[in-house]
Amino acid sequence: MPKRLILASFLLLCACDHYDEDKGYVKKQTEEDADQVAKNIESGATSTASVVRDKVKVTGERLRSWLITPTPIKKPNAIAASYCYRAQTDVLCYRQPVPGWEGRLLAFQGTDVTPPAPAQMQPLPKRVADASTLPENKVASAKPVFKELPPPPKEEEKDPNAMPVFDAAHEQLPNPLRSPQL
Repeated sequence: MPKRLILASFLLLCACDHYDEDKGYVKKQTEEDADQVAKNIESGATSTASVVRDKVKVTGERLRSWLITPTPIKKPNAIAASYCYRAQTDVLCYRQPVPGWEGRLLAFQGTDVTPPAPAQMQPLPKRVADASTLPENKVASAKPVFKELPPPPKEEEKDPNAMPVFDAAHEQLPNPLRSPQL
């Protein structure tokens, strides 16, 4: 045990000499690192300040251009005149209004288009009824066509051994798609 104690104390004494030397190296290295950090902070702060200053100038210029100079107003593109009308199941469009089709008008558009005349409702002409054409007068004046009922039609007797007769009205025509081409 005493040998171990002596060895530990000897190591402590050796470490003390190196501690003083290390203390000097550490102090020197710390001063160099502090100088480098100061240089980095100074250059970084300078470049950051320059960037911020430039961005403030650009932002100020944009604000000034927005507030002082109004933005140009774009003129709308001219639209050609068109009047669209309903015609059965289709829609027809013309460059000018069609007279008489006011009731069929679906839509109109254009830059300098004047609205067409509104549709006018016109009553249908009144029909003059003839007293002889009224239904009750027609029934009263009706005359029978037949004096008596006609006899029933005769049915033809068919012979099972007879050759079939082809009727031209019910003849099947050949398919033109299967006929030879010339």
